[in-house]
Amino acid sequence: MNRITRTLAASLGVGIASLSLVGAAQAAIVPVTDVSGDWATTGHAALTDYGVRFDASNWGSGNLKYSGFHGKLSDITRLTYTARYNTNAANGEGKDAPYLRIFFSNGKDAIYDPSVPGNDQGSLTENVDHTRNVLKGDWRYDDDCGDGLFDSDQEDGCSGVGEAGGYGWAGSPYSRLLAEHGNDEIAYIAVTAGWQFNENVEAVMTRMRVNGDEFNFGAAGPKGDTGDRGQTGSAGADGTDGKDGRNGVDGALVVSGANTKDSVPTTISKDIGANKLVGASLRTLTVPTLKGGKLMSVKATLRGKKLPVKGNKISANLTGMSVGNYNVSIVAKFRKHGKMQTVRQTRSLSITLAA
Repeated sequence: MNRITRTLAASLGVGIASLSLVGAAQAAIVPVTDVSGDWATTGHAALTDYGVRFDASNWGSGNLKYSGFHGKLSDITRLTYTARYNTNAANGEGKDAPYLRIFFSNGKDAIYDPSVPGNDQGSLTENVDHTRNVLKGDWRYDDDCGDGLFDSDQEDGCSGVGEAGGYGWAGSPYSRLLAEHGNDEIAYIAVTAGWQFNENVEAVMTRMRVNGDEFNFGAAGPKGDTGDRGQTGSAGADGTDGKDGRNGVDGALVVSGANTKDSVPTTISKDIGANKLVGASLRTLTVPTLKGGKLMSVKATLRGKKLPVKGNKISANLTGMSVGNYNVSIVAKFRKHGKMQTVRQTRSLSITLAA
């Protein structure tokens, strides 16, 4: 088991009372020991004895879906979830905490992303349980990619030519979402890990509360009594004495060559710190230009993952990545003489090992 698995598995002996949320005394504790009925998983997610585990390696993702709530957004009075995560980020702050989405029957969705400034509040520490009250956070609507535009009006859903006026890449307060979409019927609620900032992400969710129901995932029954200690086994028989070895044969003398230098023993260093990764850092790329054209939008991806763009600068965070080549695909759209033109470009970034 890895570090997040060991830590959570060791805590299974904690009583049900200590698993409940602060102020959740009136919530009905509902153990979830089987993914069926109102629950479903997609991608790399599975229910275990210690919670729902998400294995989002190689830019993958895992999802847990709950379709047991029937009503409008305005009918939600409490919505929280508790989860921890870890990544291969060098500084341990990969901002890849699991995020929550509400999907509506009209095909739209709203997303609570813990990594945006209004929600992280310095609480993205890895390998620590975080309980997030999403009704007190910032949300995006119909904008999974977070570019601040209305996705329904865009090409390919993100960074296309669309109508401005969305909730912003960092989202708007839940009060705005409630005021504008309180009457939208909810289809299901999902918690997802992956498709964010790091190539390899692991997460475990242990609880989620929807109004008066608090769900404990993989909740185990009470721990049984410790059994009696077994008897000590009998001692084994003594071994026989070994025979003396034979004397070795004298080695031949080595004749020294003329003007030779004393040889130096070779030592292979096992210190991995003796080698240095070159290029495994935050890299900044400049968006390509079109003479006479006005830049309207930019979409940049690295191995299928959308990269953040600010102005004409693209940020590619290769921190924690391994040796290899990383191709950044860039699609820039320009307005020139009243028409839209597209410039496509691929930039190759590399990480090498220098002695």
